[in-house]
Order: sequence, then C-alpha cells, then structure tokens
Amino acid sequence: MRRDRKRSSSDSRELRQAMTMFVGISINMIVPIVLMTLIGIYFGKKFDIKWLPVPLFFVGALAGGNNVYKEFKKFFKDEK
Repeated sequence: MRRDRKRSSSDSRELRQAMTMFVGISINMIVPIVLMTLIGIYFGKKFDIKWLPVPLFFVGALAGGNNVYKEFKKFFKDEK
C-alpha cells in the first residue's frame, strides 16, 4: 500500500539544510587530506623522500578535523 504524503515546506527545508551540512563537512574533511597528500607525493618524488606523504596526510587530517570541529561549533551555536 502506498501513501502519498506531501512534505511540508519545513520538512524539505530541514532536509536541504542537513544535506548541505553533510556535503560541506565532507568537503571540509576531504580537501585538506587530498591536497596535503598530493603535496607530499610531489615533494617526495622531487627530493627523493619516500615517506613524506605519510606525515603530510596526518597534517591534512588534523586540518580537516579542525575544519569539521569549527563547522559543528558554528552549527550548534546557531541552533541555540
């Protein structure tokens, strides 16, 4: 049995906000990790330092985590 139910505008707005927040958090986490890893690979090959991408990956992860923390902090501050 199928129920046809219209979503209220507030439901669709909340869904849109949640999806926007999810995409923003994902981008804020992935971009620093990828950039720092690529920089590590580039300079690792240029200067023959094979292990350089590993610490730069963790630097990117820390930067991404910091960005996500700031986003959550801002989101929950606005909610109060």
